[in-house]
Amino acid sequence: MVNLQVSEYYSLRMTGRQMYKNQYIVVSDTDKPRFNNKDIRLVKFGKLHIYAHSNLNVTIAFSHKDPEVKILLLGYIIDPLKPEMKNDGIVELIARQYKSTNNCFKMIQGYTGRYVLLIKEKASFVITGDACHLRQIYFRFDGDKLTVTSSLKLFLDFYGYKLQSSEEKIKIVNTPLHRKLQMAWYGHESIDDRLDKLLPNHYLDVHKKEVKRLPLFTVYNGKEDDVLIYVSSMLTGTYSALSKRYQLMQPLTAGWDSRILLAASKDVKDQIKYYVFGNPDNNNDDIRIPMNLSRSLDLNFKIVEWKALSDNFLEAYKKEHIIPRILPKTSNINYHYDCKYNENVINVNGNCAEIARCFYGYTRNKIMLDMLLVFSKYYDKVPFFKERIVEWYANAIPYAKQYNIFLLDLFYWEQRMGNWGAQYPFELDIAMEEISPFNNRSLLLALQSVNPKKRKSPKFSLFRKLVCKLWQDTLCEPVNPDSKYLTKIIKGNSYLLYLIKKLAL
Repeated sequence: MVNLQVSEYYSLRMTGRQMYKNQYIVVSDTDKPRFNNKDIRLVKFGKLHIYAHSNLNVTIAFSHKDPEVKILLLGYIIDPLKPEMKNDGIVELIARQYKSTNNCFKMIQGYTGRYVLLIKEKASFVITGDACHLRQIYFRFDGDKLTVTSSLKLFLDFYGYKLQSSEEKIKIVNTPLHRKLQMAWYGHESIDDRLDKLLPNHYLDVHKKEVKRLPLFTVYNGKEDDVLIYVSSMLTGTYSALSKRYQLMQPLTAGWDSRILLAASKDVKDQIKYYVFGNPDNNNDDIRIPMNLSRSLDLNFKIVEWKALSDNFLEAYKKEHIIPRILPKTSNINYHYDCKYNENVINVNGNCAEIARCFYGYTRNKIMLDMLLVFSKYYDKVPFFKERIVEWYANAIPYAKQYNIFLLDLFYWEQRMGNWGAQYPFELDIAMEEISPFNNRSLLLALQSVNPKKRKSPKFSLFRKLVCKLWQDTLCEPVNPDSKYLTKIIKGNSYLLYLIKKLAL
């Protein structure tokens, strides 16, 4: 096993804060950067060069049995069932136990984190990522040259390129609807015509220059008690591992995902700084309920007041993006940016849980293509996205059937989380690292094996039982109490939700 050794530094041609924090770009060894950046280091991996920000962990391990087997990790990885293991130990274990790509995929299915893995042996070379690809993976093949990156802006700056985008894509990003939907994107194509995105549950076969679907491996057969025991151990194990590596921060709201994570954090709660963004004088649920919980459970909690975006932050933020999103929650990033945390601080959030909580509800009826178009909120108003969803639908149906995944859950997982959901952690990179304890393929598959009726609105009965098992006292306050019951029923019924949304188009 080899831990990263810095082999080269580049001096930054600008003043102020770092650029490309937590980002990486993988290129051919003949490609050279067009920028100078003292915070970017070079790591060699065969005929590839990895340029990674100094904050981003890079670990390489070799198999002692077969020197052709090499594993490279970008980011951090956690084994919830062995929380004492660190990045280097896990990567070394993957290399040591490597038998085939499928064997490797089975092993990493149970890992949490935010990472990219390059898995190379004599006969194959594949690239894949965490369960929801929250560490973004954009790629291109240019002849025999491969480029892989987490940042479109880093790609352009590295090669000295200007944005290359079709008129159709430019037209999309300039529409009011696209801005209204927080720049939600669908499909594997990126805004730059030269790069595609590797979506969740896929891997890149480098030798064949193909994107393929990951094989999935059954964890539990849907027995509720077994699933609750397993998921509880996965969540508490994740917190145990995090507490050994990082200083923890965690938002606390009135929602389900927040409550589940609060319950899972019981054993390490004294090591966590809980917080919520808002106005202390506002008595809405997301202020009142966290305050009451913090008093009842003796939590280290504070309310962070929203402030206007600073010029200093905006200048730095815009340099990281081709088309920067400026949203109300961007002020949250501004706050974290101004705190100037050290690299050991990590933010814990509840993203990815919506995959198992039937975000688009559940129905026994056939999931029609029209439902996906309606739930995308673009419907037929953006032909480009419609074509991408049509393409995904045909490919996803047999995959969902093979692994018994409800198609709308898979749609949310791969398209919503893989594109829109991965955007905020990337934006937050300028300030700090983030983790989603639900970002674990085995954990999500275990939850999805349970009857959707127990996972959906209005009752979320499986998740209520999960919270009770983890820390029942956290239910001393209600979850989302002001949501109207009729609204909750509608959200739990995919077909009814679809009809209502379609009528509103």
